[in-house]
Amino acid sequence: MAAGSGKTYTAFQIIWRLWKAGRKKRILFLPERNVLVDQTMVNDFRPFGASMAKLSTGSKPIERQDGSDVELPH
Repeated sequence: MAAGSGKTYTAFQIIWRLWKAGRKKRILFLPERNVLVDQTMVNDFRPFGASMAKLSTGSKPIERQDGSDVELPH
């Protein structure tokens, strides 16, 4: 879809419904650039709050919205 056509909004609506219904505990949102992850977490996906985590290939910990880290198993 083209820029500004509502891809993130559409993804949010699908993820929100699955999450609220308790159908899925973990959902992967995979944008093409890191800046889009940050932008989406701060803006569009804000209602998910502390349940969101940002995975980084450069390090083993998971960065949570509240600033805490969770170590990934090796």
